[in-house]
Amino acid sequence: MDVQTNKPLSVAVLRTRNGEVAGFEDFYLLTCANTFRDIRSVTETDEEAWDLLRRVYQEVWQRHESLPETGIIRSWLRLLIRDVSQKTEGNIADNFTGDTPEELIPDADNRTVASLIQIEEALGMMWKPDVQPEERNQSTAFVAAGRFLFSVGLVAVAVLVALLLLQMVKKEVRESKLAPQKTKRETVSVQTETEKETGAAVAGWNHTDMGWQYRNEDGSVPAAGWFEDEGALYYLNEEGYALTGKHHFGVQDFRFGEDGILKEITRTYAREKSETILSVHMREYGQEADIDRIIDDSIVLDNEWIYFLRAEDGSGVPSLYRTLKAEDHTELIADSVSGYLVQNRFLWYCRKGSIEKFDKTAAESEFQDGFRMEEGNHCWRLKDASGGVVQPPNGYLDFDGRVYRIQDGEIKHVKNGPQRIGSYRFYCENPSQSPAILRDNGIAYLRHGVAIDALATLGESLYYSVLLSSGAGGAERSQLWRVDIYTGEAAAVSGVFQGRIAAMYPYPEDQIILMEYRPGKTNALYGKLALIQNGKSYTLQDDKLRAGTYGNGSDQLLPLWYDGTDVYCYWNNCSPDISSDGTIEVLSTRTLKIPISRKQMLGGESSDRGPKFADVSGAENPEETELPGASGNTENGEALSEDEMAEVNRTAEAVPGESEEKTEENTGENTGENTEAGSVGQMYVEPAPTEHP
Repeated sequence: MDVQTNKPLSVAVLRTRNGEVAGFEDFYLLTCANTFRDIRSVTETDEEAWDLLRRVYQEVWQRHESLPETGIIRSWLRLLIRDVSQKTEGNIADNFTGDTPEELIPDADNRTVASLIQIEEALGMMWKPDVQPEERNQSTAFVAAGRFLFSVGLVAVAVLVALLLLQMVKKEVRESKLAPQKTKRETVSVQTETEKETGAAVAGWNHTDMGWQYRNEDGSVPAAGWFEDEGALYYLNEEGYALTGKHHFGVQDFRFGEDGILKEITRTYAREKSETILSVHMREYGQEADIDRIIDDSIVLDNEWIYFLRAEDGSGVPSLYRTLKAEDHTELIADSVSGYLVQNRFLWYCRKGSIEKFDKTAAESEFQDGFRMEEGNHCWRLKDASGGVVQPPNGYLDFDGRVYRIQDGEIKHVKNGPQRIGSYRFYCENPSQSPAILRDNGIAYLRHGVAIDALATLGESLYYSVLLSSGAGGAERSQLWRVDIYTGEAAAVSGVFQGRIAAMYPYPEDQIILMEYRPGKTNALYGKLALIQNGKSYTLQDDKLRAGTYGNGSDQLLPLWYDGTDVYCYWNNCSPDISSDGTIEVLSTRTLKIPISRKQMLGGESSDRGPKFADVSGAENPEETELPGASGNTENGEALSEDEMAEVNRTAEAVPGESEEKTEENTGENTGENTEAGSVGQMYVEPAPTEHP
């Protein structure tokens, strides 16, 4: 059993959220000591620290409705210290130590009370009506009396009364901290008949007409707040009952089951607009291009780590990351995260509608080189040079820019990180829908055809697949292009071909790009593998390997690994019915190795129309925004007009017919490796392990 809060603070948080002045006073008195220590560790004088403390708690009241849970209060206040200080002092150091002993804080009790009075004066609370006197507890009654005495000039008496209150609160907190540590108990499903007759509750869970209640061994209930038991997370009220149904805490919505177990966390995904500790950190380590992808109010400071949600290219649901505050080191915790919660040891997050947890103390594993694939139970397992199955602590392995999701040793999928060349980052404006490629913070780079389906970077070149036309009956024509971003040279690397490219995966170590290719008409699911090698494009011939009725034309290939001879894949049998939101359900999966000894040229005739580059020569910082080839004409490209810069051009282009494909034997050139499943404008639902054939 892991109780994350103490009772006084949890009550003060709830009352503050409700807008009660008395609750705010209690919250201030319970947290101001640690807040002052944190502020004093990054300011030069006591006076600066007290002044900043007052402004921080004024901001707390302005944000009282979004006050977080008690488990992250100190981290939240540290973030607030940073935000408030930046409004006047500019950036301050964020290496909070909070190690100033209370006895070394001059006149701590008097200054604490005086600052509370000044805060309330600044907020206009001195005469603000509050709850009725009979509803206020003993401590808040003292504060009310203090307000009255101060208002008539009896400051000394007010301070004396408030000091009495402060000592009472300190005593209550000390008793809470000195209380015996609660231990995990076995759960009890229901009370026995004897217990019902006597009214006695047993240690553990008890079911009553009011719901599920947890009792300690002595019959008392745990403190209100987040509560972990048997690997599940609950939220207990003051009577020890687990919340059920939907509740809104801070900026997130939490859904609890009838048994009280946390089932789901959701929130909105608006982008962060203000300057934060994370944006400062990103600028310091050259990650400016990612600042605009931070999700609003998703940042949590926790010791040496900063946790946050970041929007991903082409995905509506963000990923969860953490970065060291003092180093250039960022870790992916999970993708597709709709909300999360930081507690003492574990971080709880909701991924694809299910609650998972991450051990914050787990270090990233270091694996030996010499990776190899091994088949097991209709899946591929990644092993290192020692023969051990690779299993990262957080389930993700970043390998040469490819991020593998691994569960119980089994590779689930692979996806790429941001596509970069030097300091520039490139991404599709809206994959499969928009003809635009953007870079950095939404700066237009080029437009081409009807839609850009996928892109990848290799060396100093940007490669992309463009949909040139969509004809009658769902016939679609595409082409692959390359742009040297430093010279501006643009050239086709394939002829025009039927179908679309769903995903492109670069492997700089082999100078190759693997691709998921959908050769059919619009919304056709059948997929093959294609590749770009030495400036030419090919499809891999796999007809003999994929013989039979498996999938009946609704099967696709997901490339995972390349060993110099074979491409290791998942052969996914998909439901032929695509859901209204574009989701493709994977019914079952087989493993498959495809040799590259035979490959076939992709495409026929070339298109005579190249990309149109954005003219950024009038940008405010040309040295940061202008690239060669991004203004004026290039060998096969032209500049966008002003109208085209402002509006996406979706006019289909007429494309000549496709000629016969040419077959070429592979002469031993190296190819590369992998990444994640995807289809044009669609998402995958991972199959359950039991659904393997």
